[in-house]
Amino acid sequence: MDHDTMSGNDFLGQLDINWSECYNNPAKWMINGEFKLGDPEKKCTDPTNPVKGIVYIQAKFLREDIDLDDMPQPSPHFSEPIPLKGKLKVHVICANGLRIGDDSSSDSFVKATMFGIKDSIKTDEIESLDPRWDHHQILDIDLPANTPPSNLICKVYDHDTLGSDEFLGLISIDWDDCVDNPGTWAVNKEFELTDPEKKAPSKNPVKGTLYVAMNWVPDGTIDDGSKPDDVCVDKNPPGKVQKRKSKKPDNVFRGKIKIRVFGAKGVKADEDGTSDPYCLCSISGQKGKFQTPTVSKRTNVIWDHKDELTVAVKKDATIGSLECKIYDDDTLSDDFLGKCYIDLQPTMDNPQKCVINDAFQLTSKDGKTDVEGEVYIQALFIPEEFTDTAGFMDNDPKLLAFEKAVKEGQAKKNSEMMAKKGKLKRAEEECDIQGVLKVRVVRGNNVRAADGSVSDPKCTLTIEPYAGKLETKKCKENLNPRFDFEGEFKFNIPSMSVLPKLKCLMVDVDWGGDDDLGGCEIDLVKSVENAGVCVVDGDIDLVDLTPNVKKDTPVSGTVYIQVIYFRKDQLGNAAIWPEPKEAIGMEEVAAKKTEGILKVRIVRANNLRGADDKGTSSDPSAVLKIDGLSGSIKGRKVKSNLNPVWNQEGEFKIVVPNVDKPPLMRCRVVDVDLGGDDYLGSCNINYSKCVKSPGKCCVNQEFVLENQEPKEKIDTPISGTIYIQAIFVTEASEAKSLSFPEPSPHKETTTTPEDKKEGVEESKKSPETTTTTKSEPKKPALPKSIKGVMKINLVRAKGLRIADSKTSDPKALVTIAKQKGKVEGKKKSKTLEPVWNQMGDIQINITDSSKMMPKLNVLIEDSDTFGNDYMGELNLSLVESVQKPGKCCINGFFGLEDLKPDSSKDTPVSGEVYIQAIFLSGEIAKSAVKFPAVK
Repeated sequence: MDHDTMSGNDFLGQLDINWSECYNNPAKWMINGEFKLGDPEKKCTDPTNPVKGIVYIQAKFLREDIDLDDMPQPSPHFSEPIPLKGKLKVHVICANGLRIGDDSSSDSFVKATMFGIKDSIKTDEIESLDPRWDHHQILDIDLPANTPPSNLICKVYDHDTLGSDEFLGLISIDWDDCVDNPGTWAVNKEFELTDPEKKAPSKNPVKGTLYVAMNWVPDGTIDDGSKPDDVCVDKNPPGKVQKRKSKKPDNVFRGKIKIRVFGAKGVKADEDGTSDPYCLCSISGQKGKFQTPTVSKRTNVIWDHKDELTVAVKKDATIGSLECKIYDDDTLSDDFLGKCYIDLQPTMDNPQKCVINDAFQLTSKDGKTDVEGEVYIQALFIPEEFTDTAGFMDNDPKLLAFEKAVKEGQAKKNSEMMAKKGKLKRAEEECDIQGVLKVRVVRGNNVRAADGSVSDPKCTLTIEPYAGKLETKKCKENLNPRFDFEGEFKFNIPSMSVLPKLKCLMVDVDWGGDDDLGGCEIDLVKSVENAGVCVVDGDIDLVDLTPNVKKDTPVSGTVYIQVIYFRKDQLGNAAIWPEPKEAIGMEEVAAKKTEGILKVRIVRANNLRGADDKGTSSDPSAVLKIDGLSGSIKGRKVKSNLNPVWNQEGEFKIVVPNVDKPPLMRCRVVDVDLGGDDYLGSCNINYSKCVKSPGKCCVNQEFVLENQEPKEKIDTPISGTIYIQAIFVTEASEAKSLSFPEPSPHKETTTTPEDKKEGVEESKKSPETTTTTKSEPKKPALPKSIKGVMKINLVRAKGLRIADSKTSDPKALVTIAKQKGKVEGKKKSKTLEPVWNQMGDIQINITDSSKMMPKLNVLIEDSDTFGNDYMGELNLSLVESVQKPGKCCINGFFGLEDLKPDSSKDTPVSGEVYIQAIFLSGEIAKSAVKFPAVK
C-alpha cells in the first residue's frame, strides 16, 4: 500500500507465496528472493498506472518448543540493477470500430506519451471510424538503474477545428516484454480502448480497438530494420486479414555463434563445501540465451554443453560480448558465483574457425574484481550463407589439460571433505572438552552514540576459530540497551588445544553499514573448570577492537554478560542464571529507583531557521522522545511559520533507576516536506528536578536548538529556541488533575555555552516558571522517618468483570508493601457489586521515605475451589495522607487496572473499588477514628 494520511491508502500490488518448503524444512531460510507484484483481484483501476515492481522477502518456519532461532539471516541477493538506454520503436498501425465524434464519422488521430520521456507521438488525422495510419516513430529512452519503465499511454481523439478535440478512448501499454526480449516486436497486438475517467458521454461511450507494435533496441544493439507482421483487420472487405513480411537489409552479417560450455573449476562453495553450479549464456545486443544443466555437489564441474545463438550485426559494427554467468542452484534464490565477458569479434573475422578456445577467469557482478574459479569456453561463427560443417576442438591440449585439472580438483575436494568428516569424528572421540557453552547477554550501559546523539545497538558473539555466531536483537535508539538474549555454542575441543575466547562485538545497526561500538573478549578457562556454575557474571568494559576504523566518538560503556559451561554429562541440566547485578557504579543509587508519569507540554518555538522559500519560511513540527522508550510526543505541523505555537501535551510512563541521572529526554524539530523532512535543530532536556520534586513544574523554560546531527545537510544555520514544560507524578490519576502554569513570554537573550546546556532561562530565575502561586498553600515535605497506623475502610466495589459463567465470587485484599498488617474483604458469592464495609489497620514503619515510599494496593480476585481468578487491582499514593495525618485523604471510588496482562482472562478487567484511608502518627495512632460518610 501507498500510505496517504488524508485520502486513504493506494493499492500498489500483492503477491502470494507458497511456504510449504519452509514447513518441510523447519529452521531454514527457505524463502529468500525477489517476487513480482501482481494484481490478481484487479484492485488497480487506473490503466495508465498498472501494478509493477518486485518485493524481496525472507522467511523461515520455527516449530514451537522444538526449533532454535539460531540460523543467521542470509544476505539478500538482489538482481543486478541495469539502466535502460536505447531506442523504443513504436508502430501505430490502425484502429477499428471507433465511436462517432462528429455527425457520422470522426477525424481520428492518436497521441502517445510516456511519463519521464520528453518525446511524444502524434499521427495524421484520418476521417474514418476504421483509420489506418501506419505511423512509425522512435522514442529515445534513458532511464537510470532501478527505475521501472513507464507505460506508453495512447489516446485517440476526434479533431475539431473550432472547439477542443473530442476524446475517443485510450490504451496503456506495458512494454516489459520488450525489455526482456530486445530486438523483437514483443508487443504486437490489438488493444481494447477504455475510458477510465468517464470523459465520453453515456449515450455515446468509448468503443473500438487500437493496433500498436513496439520493439526495444538497447544501446550497443544492431537494429536490423525489421517491421512488425501486420495482422490489422481491413474493413473493406470485412474480415480479411493482411500480413506484411518485413524485409531484411543487405548490409547485415547474419548467422549463428556455436558455443561449447565445457566446464568450470574452483568455483565458490556453500557452507557445506559444495555447490550446484550451472552456466547462463547470452550475447549483448542479440536475441536469445541458453542455460547448461545443473550438476549437484560440485565445485569442479564438466558440463560439455553445446548450444548456439543467432546473431545479426551490421557490416561496419562490432558484435557484443558473450556473457557467461555461473550460479549455484538453490530452491528459492540462486547464488551468484561469478561471470566473464568474452570478445566474439575474432569469431566474426574468422568464420567457421574455433578461434575462442580457453579458460576464462570469473569476476564479480561489477566485473572489477576476480572471484574464485574459471570457466572453459569454445566458440565459432557460422555465417547464414555457409554450410555448417565446422566443429569444436575435442582433442585440444588446453582442453584436455583443463579436463584433467577439473577431475583432480574435484577428487582433492572430495578427499578433503571426507578427511574433514573423519577428523571431526575422531576429534569428537578424542576431545577433553565436550559440552555446551550457554551465554546470556543482559544489557549494555552508556554505549557511545554513533548516530548523532543515539545508537541502535546489537551484539554479535563468536568463538574463533570455531564456526557459528549468536546475535541479539537490535535495540532502537538506546544508549542503555536491554537485550535479555540467551544462546549456546557446542564445544568439541581436542586435547592440548588452547582454550578459545568468547568474543562479543557491539555495533550500531544502519542500512548503509554498521558502526562499531566496541567489544570485549572473555576468558573461558574458569567457566570450563567450574562446569555448571555461572562464573562470568557482570559488566565488562567495551574496548576498541578495531582501532584502524574511523569513529566520530570514542568507544565507551559496558556490556553485561553471563556464561555457564555444561559438560557432556550435564547437558540435561537447565541454566539457572543469577539475578543480574546493578550496573557498575550504580549500587548505591539502586534503592532510589522511581517510577511514575512524566507529563510534558511542547509550548512553542521562536526564531526557527527557514528551510523553504529560500530560507524565509518553514512548516515546523517537534517530536519529544526519552532514551529507552518507544513512545513519543509530537507537535503537529504548523504551516509557513518560524514562531509556531503547539501547546501539545502528552505523557511518558517512566522508570528512573537514578533520580540524579534519569534517561535523557530529547527534542527534535523538523520542517515537514513531502519529499523528506528538513532538520531544524535539537535539544536535550534534563528533568531530574521534576523526579525529585513530584507535582512541581520544574522544567518550564526555553531551550536553545543546536545542530546535533552534523551529517544532515542544511542550507542555513540552526537557530531559535523551543519552550518545554514538564511535571513528574507517581500516580496516573494525579497526572490527569495537574495543569501547567502559564508559559513565560519569549525574551531575546544572548546565550552562553552554559545556557545551551540548561536552557535559556533557569526556572529559579523567573517567578513565572514555578507551579505554586500566592493562593496555593505549600505542602509540607515528607519526613525521612515515618511511623504510625493507616486506618482502612474497604467499603464496596461495582462493575466487576465476569470470571465464572455469568457472575463472580469476589474477595479483596488491602496491603502496603513491606508493612505489617492487611485488610481482607471476605468472599461474596455470585455478585459483581460486593459490599464489605471491612475496617482494619496496617502498621507503618518507613525508615527513609526518600528511598522508599510504598503504595496502598487493593487486589480483587474471584474465589474458586481450584484457584482464584484475577479480577484487577489498583495502587494509591500515600503521600498526601502522610502529609495530612488525621484527615481522610483517600475517600472514593478508584478504577481497577489490569496489572497482570499475561494472566489468562475470559473477559477484560473492569470496575471500581470504594475505599477510605486515614493516617495516624504519634500518640493519636492509638485513638479511634471516625470515617466520613460514604459518598
